[in-house]
Amino acid sequence: APGMRFSAPVYFDDEVNMFLAEGVKLKDRDLKVMADWQVPYVVTDGHLLDNGESVPENRALEDISGNETGIPPDVTVSPAPEELLVIPAVSSNSALYRRYVALIEDIGVFFSNIHEGIPLSAADVDMAAVETAALIAEDRVEMMGFLLGGNISGNEYAKSSVNTAVLSVVIAERLGYVHRRVMKLITGALLHDIGMMCIPDSIRNKEGQLSDDEMKLMKTHPLQGYRITVNQLTYSAEIGHIVLQHHERWNGKGYPDGREGKQIDMGARIVSVADAFEAMVSRKAWRDSILGYHAMKNLLNDNSRRFDPDVLKAFIQGVGIYPIGSMVLLNNGAVCRVIESNYETPLRPRLQILVGGDESTYPGAAGPFLDLMENKSLFITRVLDPKEFEGHNGG
Repeated sequence: APGMRFSAPVYFDDEVNMFLAEGVKLKDRDLKVMADWQVPYVVTDGHLLDNGESVPENRALEDISGNETGIPPDVTVSPAPEELLVIPAVSSNSALYRRYVALIEDIGVFFSNIHEGIPLSAADVDMAAVETAALIAEDRVEMMGFLLGGNISGNEYAKSSVNTAVLSVVIAERLGYVHRRVMKLITGALLHDIGMMCIPDSIRNKEGQLSDDEMKLMKTHPLQGYRITVNQLTYSAEIGHIVLQHHERWNGKGYPDGREGKQIDMGARIVSVADAFEAMVSRKAWRDSILGYHAMKNLLNDNSRRFDPDVLKAFIQGVGIYPIGSMVLLNNGAVCRVIESNYETPLRPRLQILVGGDESTYPGAAGPFLDLMENKSLFITRVLDPKEFEGHNGG
């Protein structure tokens, strides 16, 4: 019924795509989505919350942050003054952003060619992998900002592949991957959903629930992707296994082979986490995108169901509870962008001020830096939605 809330994320019956975030009230619109898409049931690892009951504190978050909330007790958080929500220069028209969009378009062409049966060239993927690594090396914060706040329409599979590759690199670096291994991971991430191009459009684009037979066919896309990656593009089995196993689950309930735990290729375990986060922060046909902070909280609630706990921990440490690139509001009214996570206390990241508490503005990347570990009187009151700044980017 409308108004119901749950203590953990609620997933569609495929147990992959999220239907409702933890603690969020069920709306009439959500029920209409279930009816329109003929969804027979949804699943959750949580429980129905009573009126007034809050979402339980996450144990994984406590383990990483030392149980530090970052917000002093007995503090009343006021909403942001509307005039402070105008940021004059979000660099959506920067050269880096244009390269990011061009990379997505290039991968989109590659995917389209596969769909149309045009002969393939691994050289195109290799160049895309090199460009992906170069973009991350040039400005990781900006790239995360594009991922969290980008508004690119079309090329959904290509955009997902590029964003998943970016996030996979963040995890790999925290795990100590050497450059050669990082490049293989990027290649696998860019190709992880390539098998979807072999699935009929009538199934991929179907508005409504898939039949059992259609779902079985949909679940062949990792096998189709492996065939393309290894047989046609002649990549190594190491890269092929990333593509083949990215839908396997830590608890053994994934596909295509029902592998569990460390039976799953390490690269596939990394891409699985990155792909899940990317899916939550991207707009879908059945729901709006989710802010990075809330997507991270949902991942933390996994409880070793879908993801390798060590990979998930590396992701949290690399991206932060407040993901790099996120926009946040401080208790003094300042609007900031997260530029670096503090690994020991990820709820108190390093920031760059965009709009000061005195309403001073800093175009582009000219604002001063602020480390919340060194400024204990300041704390984050809420995460800001990049859509609040649409029409005010001045770039």
